[in-house]
Amino acid sequence: MKVVAVGDNMLDFYSNLQKKYLGGNAINFIMNLQQDTAFHLSYVGPIASDKAGIKLMSTLKENSVDINYSNVIEGNTPLSTVEVKDGERAFNGLEMGVLEGFYIDNHQIEFIKGHSHIHTSIMGGIINQLKDIHGYSSISFDFSILRNKRIITEALKYIDYAFYSGTRFEKEEEDMLLEACSFGARHAVFLQGKVGSRVYDGNKLYFHSAEKGRVIDTLGAGDSFIAGYMSVILKGGSIKQAMEIGTQWAFKTCSHHGGFLINGAPVEV
Repeated sequence: MKVVAVGDNMLDFYSNLQKKYLGGNAINFIMNLQQDTAFHLSYVGPIASDKAGIKLMSTLKENSVDINYSNVIEGNTPLSTVEVKDGERAFNGLEMGVLEGFYIDNHQIEFIKGHSHIHTSIMGGIINQLKDIHGYSSISFDFSILRNKRIITEALKYIDYAFYSGTRFEKEEEDMLLEACSFGARHAVFLQGKVGSRVYDGNKLYFHSAEKGRVIDTLGAGDSFIAGYMSVILKGGSIKQAMEIGTQWAFKTCSHHGGFLINGAPVEV
């Protein structure tokens, strides 16, 4: 099965550690999914010509991720500054770099349509182009903490699996899941960190508690959950099975710095 992640790549700068690791929503998703050999993976996005961009290209190629339809652009890799305290990460700044103004062209759209599943996010830069890729593949979209109803409502017309994040789950958040399915989403998923996750499928609201244990860094945990969840759903598994695997993958990511591991370590630049 062919799966493509579209949108951002990022350099996560840990200010308290003075270390930089490759990441970003799309990259974390695809590199976590890479551990499941059932999928043939691609990444479409803007890759900078700098040291981090070169490292990203080699990392993706070495792990059999097709990047032939990504743009290599003169400039800097997007930089996210984070600080981790007691396992919780806080974002302290974002430099957009080559992600500024990113959009997919017709050539890339045709390539993306050739996949069974497409994943992107609010950071991916293509929310206004979902209509161009809708109808050919299933689409998962990570809204993260976005709550702008106008933007979400417009995007939901084209999304099969909607993901949201937050620290609380009350009536407003439950209504958000119900609304997503009313617009046509097959599943609406809410990630609530150390509490757990919830999924609404248009009929029933499911809950799965988070795993308990030592947390080093929560950055990328949501991307890992989504990758694990979709790995099960795309192979015909149940929601309960998908939540279980998503939870396991998220907890594993919380055990280390960075959003994914290669040979047991995050990719440092």
